Amino acid sequence: MTIIAIFFATFFLYSSLANDSGWFTPNINPDSQRPSPSSRSLPKLMRKNSTHAILYGGYRERIAFNLGENVFYNDMYLLDVSDPELILWTKIQYATTAAPPARYTECAVYSASQNAVFLYGGLNYTSDFSNSLIFGDSWVFHFSTNTWTRLDELAPPGTLTGHSCDLDYSGDNLIITHGLALNDTNQGVDTTWRWSLATNTWTPVTVSSALKPVKRWLMNMHLIPGETSKFLCHHGRQPRSGNNNIYTDVWIMDVNLNSNTVSWAQLTITNTPPNNEVQSFALLSDKYLLMSGGDADGTKTTADTCKPPLTCIFPVTPQFTNYFLRLHLSQLSGNWQAADFEHNSPAHRHAAIVIMEPYLYMYGGHDWDGQHGIGEIFNPLTWGLKPNQGFW
Repeated sequence: MTIIAIFFATFFLYSSLANDSGWFTPNINPDSQRPSPSSRSLPKLMRKNSTHAILYGGYRERIAFNLGENVFYNDMYLLDVSDPELILWTKIQYATTAAPPARYTECAVYSASQNAVFLYGGLNYTSDFSNSLIFGDSWVFHFSTNTWTRLDELAPPGTLTGHSCDLDYSGDNLIITHGLALNDTNQGVDTTWRWSLATNTWTPVTVSSALKPVKRWLMNMHLIPGETSKFLCHHGRQPRSGNNNIYTDVWIMDVNLNSNTVSWAQLTITNTPPNNEVQSFALLSDKYLLMSGGDADGTKTTADTCKPPLTCIFPVTPQFTNYFLRLHLSQLSGNWQAADFEHNSPAHRHAAIVIMEPYLYMYGGHDWDGQHGIGEIFNPLTWGLKPNQGFW
């Protein structure tokens, strides 16, 4: 039996041993303002405090290139999970014309120390790729005034999208690494920057290790619980204009804020997950990484998935869009296992996950019916999950 066959046999065995801690759909509090967020993919879902999360932006993709433009959002909502099974959505009121231009794959985080959302970079493109714009501006949204302020028309790292970013333990320093720059569309970049939010100061960070991840965008990045400036970085891909690789490697990035240096150490993973893109991830503890959904390149051709009169560039062949795996970490090694809870959420790619311990919430994302422009199926629901205590 091949390694892949053993992996999936193990996967389905674990799936059959699911316990009571499954996904559920919380009720919407009748006091929720209408409309609640429209269904979308790749919104940012950020923890604000123990009972509230912030949803910002996202997009609706129009893969059938002759059926209209993509839709990008720059609105913001507050998610109240004081009652984990009766959630309350509230739209934060501001003029979207005074907000950052709509985009996706931007870096956006909430800083509790500043009580503000900080945003940098991102991408906006037309549905036929005839006009793509990578942003290099930076912005801040202050909850005290409910207003956006542009900090930099062009931040020192330049134009960047699909970059990895997360706050250090203090919440004052935003670490940004990798991504896709306007002048490097084939390979991406692998530079690292430190953004001091209180002073809007940017400092390049020098790599001090011999090894580091290859250039990519859409790499995931999480501050490791209990650490001040160690981050788990993993997955990502090269753009379609490059070799289109989808990566499954996992790294620890250790940032020394005193010397502005970073060192990388690669984890040894004993098995390989499905080679999917645009999954959703949440780092549950210093031991467990949850991976959900995504899709993979298959064997269909553009002719198979793009019937006249549609005009398409690449095929859509989604696979494994309703699975959940966990990576059990042990120092510099780990192994992927099927998560031991019911897999009853909808198929999804580009969904957002936020941790509100002891719960997780997932919103947005979409699936396809396998043909361009005919079946982009967007998830309009908010899903909750209470993992077993052992995950924490």
